[in-house]
Amino acid sequence: MEEMTNYKMIQRIESETFGLELLRRGMLPLKLLDYKVYYERYLSELKTKRQGLAITFTAEEFNVSENTIRNAITLMRKC
Repeated sequence: MEEMTNYKMIQRIESETFGLELLRRGMLPLKLLDYKVYYERYLSELKTKRQGLAITFTAEEFNVSENTIRNAITLMRKC
């Protein structure tokens, strides 16, 4: 069986009623969804920019630190 990244797991959680209920009740931190959004935007920026610039542009767009974007990238890529 193929290993699933955290990003794929969060996508799966979002697509299931039970997963959304866990998020709604605070049993899963909403920060996970924030990180997913940051990661998706970073991937979009990466299509036209170098990695460093993609991180910078994403951080500026969401008014967060570049470190936050790096943390999101690291978390989303983990298996």
